[in-house]
Amino acid sequence: MKPKNLKLSREDWIQAGGIFLANKDISSLKVEVLAKKLKLSKGSFYWHFKDRGDLLWSILGYWQEITDYLIQEASKELDAKKRLIKLFTLIDEAGASKSPEQAILLWSKQDKKVAKIVKEVELKRIEFLTKIFLDYGFDDEIAQARAETSYLAFLGYMSRIHRDLNYQQDFLSFSKELVDLLFANKGKS
Repeated sequence: MKPKNLKLSREDWIQAGGIFLANKDISSLKVEVLAKKLKLSKGSFYWHFKDRGDLLWSILGYWQEITDYLIQEASKELDAKKRLIKLFTLIDEAGASKSPEQAILLWSKQDKKVAKIVKEVELKRIEFLTKIFLDYGFDDEIAQARAETSYLAFLGYMSRIHRDLNYQQDFLSFSKELVDLLFANKGKS
């Protein structure tokens, strides 16, 4: 039976941990610190997780699921350009600035298992983006280059918003400019 004083579900803890990591690194995420931030006891945490590692791997799994969800939902758009716009809109709605993306990428440099998962996610993302540009009519080489460019621009944006608190460009404005650039000059790389 679940104690009555537990206010957060396992998913709530995972999301709170991910948001915490949005502006921190993996080593900063401590059970006590997160519990205090949520104004809950550590016992509440241990109701849902066996330890800190369990939470971290759950955050990583959630991050993977978000990628799958974004790709699945954006794929519903038949028009290639609208598919990329839909993807960026969904990323914005999911809260790009609250993503643990940067912390997970740094974590992957320290842990081979995490690095393998990150590589799989990145390949999935690049394949999806490449398909968008192929469907739009770019040849293979240009589609691949634009997919890589769009992905690297996304990572650059994520890095900038997390390290430069004065950066003002919102994600939708950024993505609109990026889409315009990426779909320009169809015949040229």
